[in-house]
Amino acid sequence: MCAPKEVLDAARAQIIASLPLGRIGSSEEVAHWIVQIADPSVTGLTGQVLGVDGGLVAT
Repeated sequence: MCAPKEVLDAARAQIIASLPLGRIGSSEEVAHWIVQIADPSVTGLTGQVLGVDGGLVAT
């Protein structure tokens, strides 16, 4: 069962308002970084956790 559109829209607006960037990132943005860190020439990157959360954890 799905919530009414008004409820979903309000929840989405509340989530966006809580993000320092003020927007939800796209799958293309995430894919860009996956490709970057998967590049074999990136040899100095180890044991990193990259937050893809619009800055939410940084606040």
